[in-house]
Amino acid sequence: MIFYPYSREEAIQGLCAGNAPVFPNGILAEYVNAFLLNRGDAESGQVWSRLADPWSGATQDALRAACLAVGTAEAPSDSFERAEQYLRFLAARFEITGRVYARYAAPQGSAAEGEYTQVENYVLLAAALAGCYARVPCLAILNTLLKLNDLLIRFPLDEFSPELSKLMLYSLAVEKREMQRLYASQGYRVSPGR
Repeated sequence: MIFYPYSREEAIQGLCAGNAPVFPNGILAEYVNAFLLNRGDAESGQVWSRLADPWSGATQDALRAACLAVGTAEAPSDSFERAEQYLRFLAARFEITGRVYARYAAPQGSAAEGEYTQVENYVLLAAALAGCYARVPCLAILNTLLKLNDLLIRFPLDEFSPELSKLMLYSLAVEKREMQRLYASQGYRVSPGR
């Protein structure tokens, strides 16, 4: 696979196809709901059960449920906490390996298995971490989000489906907004285009 050295602004422009991205509150839930519906995966009970035991299935399924849990207020009360716990585990594993595997064993074993080349898993993790950080600011989560976005903007933009492009735009927009907030809190001036 050939990697492309896009800047974040070039990636945003390429993923938008010329349309300015708009990110109102709830955008993650809107995109993830559409994403789940597109895959015939929207049975609420089934989606939330994936967070009860994320180790029993594919990483991708648990990440979809985590995205929905961090991006919507209609999620069952304990789903955000479960999603946050799962996302912190995946973030820690990504920090160590630089990969998002198809499956993970329970946290006690920490074993990963299967392939790790599915772009969708990386985009879902980035979007879920962005949604989680927007609700519970944690610099460790933001750090992992920055690394994931660094990796993802190097992929050819045509590798992203429209749904994945929207999720990727969301994670880049959250990163940009939060970095501007951090810079401003330290007294740095940031130009609007950066």
